[in-house]
Amino acid sequence: MNTIESLTVRTNAARGRLTELERRMENSTAAGPGVKPALKELSSALEELLVANEQLSLHVSELSATRHESAVLTARQDEFVNLLPLACIWTDERGTVEDANEATAALLNVATRRLSGKPLSLFLADRPSFLDAVSVLRSGASHVVDIAVQVRPRERRPRQMRVTGHKLRHDVRLCWILSDAPPAAPDSGAP
Repeated sequence: MNTIESLTVRTNAARGRLTELERRMENSTAAGPGVKPALKELSSALEELLVANEQLSLHVSELSATRHESAVLTARQDEFVNLLPLACIWTDERGTVEDANEATAALLNVATRRLSGKPLSLFLADRPSFLDAVSVLRSGASHVVDIAVQVRPRERRPRQMRVTGHKLRHDVRLCWILSDAPPAAPDSGAP
């Protein structure tokens, strides 16, 4: 029995005891003038408590359903991200890895769980270029950056890759996608 159910049972028991007291007071001549109004007030308060318990129970049920839906969506998202053939990495605003998909782990030759907490720049030859990209995203000057860097996987040969960073709208994290394609050429403005 959860806390809300327990509270409802106790409230119902208190209401039963109150009803018994009210019945005794009606039959008793010894009750003072303030006892009956106090019992009515207490009865009203118990009714309000029961209604509040019912509303709270409904809210808890809705919250539980929402929590379940959220867990399902999160699991679905994680599964989808791990199916992507592109390396996707989420970092904090300093460039420290918080999460990565399986393609990233394969590319960097590091278990996914071991990537968390490490600076992404650890796997890049051109650290200043990456840190500049992090600064651009963090400052909000741009929501997307595109750089060419040499990626240095653990115990494998380095390879030239395109790193595209995104400042996510509804998250404080940065998302990085590593691909073999060269970075997009800057727009020269010429027709």
